[in-house]
Amino acid sequence: MIDDILGEWDLILGENGRGEWDGRIVFRLGEGRIVVADADPDASGRPSRVELAGDTVRFEMLSAGSSRGNVHHTFELTLTPDGTLRGTRRRGLLARTPLVGRRVVAETGAQAPEALGGDTHAASVPPESDALAEIRARAAAAAERARFAAAQAAAAAAEAEAAEALEFARQAAARVAAARAAVNELGRPADAAAEPRTEVPSEVLAILPAPSQPPVFAPAPGAAAPTAPVAPVSPAPVSPALLSPGEHAPASVLDDSSAAEGHEPEDSDEEFSGSLAG
Repeated sequence: MIDDILGEWDLILGENGRGEWDGRIVFRLGEGRIVVADADPDASGRPSRVELAGDTVRFEMLSAGSSRGNVHHTFELTLTPDGTLRGTRRRGLLARTPLVGRRVVAETGAQAPEALGGDTHAASVPPESDALAEIRARAAAAAERARFAAAQAAAAAAEAEAAEALEFARQAAARVAAARAAVNELGRPADAAAEPRTEVPSEVLAILPAPSQPPVFAPAPGAAAPTAPVAPVSPAPVSPALLSPGEHAPASVLDDSSAAEGHEPEDSDEEFSGSLAG
């Protein structure tokens, strides 16, 4: 890293290195460490110590300012693969200004760009080769592919996470449904399946027409089948001729026999008395 930055560099304002020329600095070794100073011998200021952090260099410089004194600048530059220093310059507490540092080509000598006239940095900036442009294009394409691959990986991870969440929700819903079914089964009474019998008010029964046929009720499950009503058995009629003297037939027998023969009870007594007298 130290060998890569040693030498003179032109500082140009702007992110693309097409802005105004901001000066020339030189990196050199002094007392076993790397320092930076203004390349102009007439410029006031002492060399500043450079802090290295990987490919990034940080340093502070005092340059000639206005009547109020010197201007304090803080630089933070990074060595890029294309051989340039890119970073920012901060003046005092103001905002950072982007700039680009380009190495001074040996053929240009130590002349300052102002003395060459014309473009302020054309003499010190070598033209960009086709190979370098191709390298930059490939690097940009590789970076784009890397970003696309990272986006695809993030989308796949999000999709897998969503599928896992849906499966977890489905299992939770199934458990809730099973728990509800168990609670309903435990809380149902034994005779919940049988519908309660509704009593019909007497007022409703009074206005209903009489049925032409007696209602037939279906026997309850498990109950014995109803038996047909048994007609009362009347005793067989007894003829008065078969009775002993002084014996009388039961009234029900006399009534039934009289009704069956179509005679009055008084006639039967007269006939019975006549038979006894004969």
